[in-house]
Amino acid sequence: MGLLSLARWIEEAKSKRKATSPCRKVGYSGAANRMRSHLTLDRLPQDILHQILALLPLQDAARAACVSQEFLRSWRYYPELTFSARTLALDGQSSYIQGQLAVDTISRIDGILQNRAGLWVKRLKFELRFLHEVQSGDIDRWLDAATPGIEELTLELSRDDQRKYIFPCRTFFSEKRCLIQSLCLYACGFHPEQGSCSFRSLRKVHFSWVQITTEEPGRFLSNSLALERLELWHCHQIACLKIPCTLQQLSFLKVVRCNMLQTIESDAPNVSTFHYEGPIIPFSLGGSLRLKDISISIYPWFSLFDYARTALPIVAPNVETLFLMSADEIVAFYGASDLQLPPQKFFHLKHLELAIVGPRTETTFFHRYLALVPFLIACPALETFILHV
Repeated sequence: MGLLSLARWIEEAKSKRKATSPCRKVGYSGAANRMRSHLTLDRLPQDILHQILALLPLQDAARAACVSQEFLRSWRYYPELTFSARTLALDGQSSYIQGQLAVDTISRIDGILQNRAGLWVKRLKFELRFLHEVQSGDIDRWLDAATPGIEELTLELSRDDQRKYIFPCRTFFSEKRCLIQSLCLYACGFHPEQGSCSFRSLRKVHFSWVQITTEEPGRFLSNSLALERLELWHCHQIACLKIPCTLQQLSFLKVVRCNMLQTIESDAPNVSTFHYEGPIIPFSLGGSLRLKDISISIYPWFSLFDYARTALPIVAPNVETLFLMSADEIVAFYGASDLQLPPQKFFHLKHLELAIVGPRTETTFFHRYLALVPFLIACPALETFILHV
C-alpha cells in the first residue's frame, strides 16, 4: 500500500468512526470534533507511525522520510536496510563500477549505516555483486554496524576468485548475536570452527559460490537445530553432503551444480522437498515418509528416467510431485512385460513432469517415447502429466 493510499484509508476510517461515534450523541464540543477531524498522519503517536511505515515497501518508506521531520525520525526505525544497485540509484551502471564512483558508493553506505547506528534493524541486505573494489575492511565495518536484533542477513559480493572475503563466523555468531534466522551468502568464504559458534536460531541458509569444505557443513548443521531450509548453489569444494538426523525441522533441501559433490546423505526425518541439479550421484534421503516434492535435473546422463522409475519409489515412497529433466534421454524398453510389471510403483504420485533436452530424429522418436509408457503405468494415482521435448 502506497503512502497516499494509506493516508486516504486512515482518513476514511476516521470519517466512519465519526459518523457512528457515540460521542456525537452525548453532545461533545465542536472544538473536540474539529481537533479529531484534523488529525493528520504525521501527528500520530511515534510508535504507531513507526509501525505504519514499517508496513510500506522500502522505496515508499524512504520517500516518506523526505516529507516531514516526523517521517524522517520514523524512517530511522525502519526494520530493513537494502544496499543494491536500485536503492543506491545505480541501475544504469549495475554490472560493474570502479574508480571514484566505487569510492563514493562505499562512502554512501558508510554514511547510511552511521545514521542508523544503535537503532534496530531486522533485515540487512548487501546486494553488491557490481562493486568489485570493496575491501574486506569495508565489509567488516558494515557487518559490525549490524545490531544484535538482526534476524535476516544477505551478503552478495563480486565473484573475484583472487580475493575472497571470509565471513566472520566467530564474531557474528557469538552469543550476543545468536538471534539471526536467515543467512544468505554469495561469493565469500564460510569456515566455522568446531564449537566456536552458535547457530541455534538459524532457520534459512542459502549459500551460492561459497567456499566451504566437506567437513565444514557438518560443523554448523549439527548446531543448527532450528534449520528449516538449506540451499547450496555452486559450492564446488564439498565432496560429500551429510545431513544429521538432529535437524528435525528441516523440510526443504536444494543442491545445485556443486561440481565436486559425490554423495548426498540425509537422515533428517521431515524433509518434504528435495531439488537437485547436477551429475547423477547416489542419494540417501533416509526413506523420509514426508518427502512429497522431488525435482532432479541431470546434465548429461542417459538413464535418469529408468533410475527414477526403479529407485525413487524406494527412496521416497510417498512422493506426490515429481520433475525430471535429462539430456538425450534414452529409456530402455524391452517389450510387453514392461507394460505389465513395472519394477516399482509411485502409489501417491499425482503430478509428473518430464523434460528431454537433446536432438530428436524420426528413427528414435517412436521407440524413445513409447518407452515412457512403463513410467505412466507405474503411477496409478496420476492426475497431471507434462512432457517437454
